Amino acid sequence: MRYCLPLIATILIALNACSLQVTNHVAARYAPWPEERGFAVFELPDTIQVPDAEFLGEIVISDGTALVCTYEMAVDSAKKNALRLGANAIKITAHKPPGGFSTCHRIRAQALRLPDVTPYLKEIPWSGTYRLEQRHFRADTLNRPFRAATFSYIKMQVGQVWRFGKIRAGITAVFDCNKSYFKSGNNGEGVLAHEQGHFDITELHARKLRKRLLEYNFHFNNIQSELEKIYNEVAEDWQRMQDAYDHDVYADRSKQPGWLEKIQAELEAYKDFNRPDLVLKLAKE
Repeated sequence: MRYCLPLIATILIALNACSLQVTNHVAARYAPWPEERGFAVFELPDTIQVPDAEFLGEIVISDGTALVCTYEMAVDSAKKNALRLGANAIKITAHKPPGGFSTCHRIRAQALRLPDVTPYLKEIPWSGTYRLEQRHFRADTLNRPFRAATFSYIKMQVGQVWRFGKIRAGITAVFDCNKSYFKSGNNGEGVLAHEQGHFDITELHARKLRKRLLEYNFHFNNIQSELEKIYNEVAEDWQRMQDAYDHDVYADRSKQPGWLEKIQAELEAYKDFNRPDLVLKLAKE
């Protein structure tokens, strides 16, 4: 019944970046798919077949006016466009790394709608509506020391930095399905509630991180170090709270309801910082 790792930052900085070009070839469309319900990304060289998937269209990500765009940025752009089509998965069919006259990663992807996306999920973003289920824990349980373990982290992405303007960033609390495990046994609901508490603590600190970043004036020449400093300070607080949660509940299981109430109260206190997408400030120099 223990969380597994410290926070992890993915800091993707593209200096003086502009927008990617997106071309959609739409075959069908539904209402936008809520990402918190789960979204699968099938990447090359993955050859997995999903026989019941409905093809909604092809998404092409190319340079546009972008000077720099990472592979992660291209995939994220394809994902966002697929969500708007009502897709809950993309399958990348082609990838061209930077080369020649292009400084960008370019991809083609199929937008797919699966009847049940859960078996294909690699990670799940935190949601106040959709809660963890036992089937989301897919790591092997052999020789594992605890009844269950939640592997969650905060993903921090900085995709565009403008020399005299703003910084676009994304902060997301993420649950890793393939590294989290859950053993069968009695009181499964109680164990699941405990693991959800660990994931909620990660979301709480994602909100604290968003608040810290929004309040800070970044300096263009020190963006990376300033981001890492703030991130690491929040990570230390996250670690202490996760440790205290397990310590108290392991010693006295009757303390779990009180802890869950405390976590929810703190999430409510930081509700103004629940949106993952941020526009950060650059200090005037």
